[in-house]
Amino acid sequence: MGFGININALAQIVEKIDAEVSLSYYFPSEPVDGIKFQLTTISLNGHYNFIAEKNMTVYGLAGLNYSIGKVEMELFGTSISDDESEIGLNLGAGGAFGITDNIDLTGQVGYTFGDADQLFLNVGVMYKF
Repeated sequence: MGFGININALAQIVEKIDAEVSLSYYFPSEPVDGIKFQLTTISLNGHYNFIAEKNMTVYGLAGLNYSIGKVEMELFGTSISDDESEIGLNLGAGGAFGITDNIDLTGQVGYTFGDADQLFLNVGVMYKF
């Protein structure tokens, strides 16, 4: 797909387990042969923290993904579009490195298994309340 914006919320459930909900919006692709594709995903993941130090966290993740894809195309001067949604299973790993008491650099890599298979790589900054 390409680049997008990902918004996450993370909450600790017990000492080594966190829950994460995320919304990802991938920027629409440039039309190829008059066809444009757009993707939005919603994920609910659990994190198991293998390392949970003051300034560093390393975790494995597993969860559910709901993907909504939209295809638009021009055909004989008429615009046609179709939406489809799929449910998948997320598996991956990630980590966070504390820069300040409230700001972490974060990264995740994983794969969504299902009818809408996808590799995901997220890099960002997290503000802790």
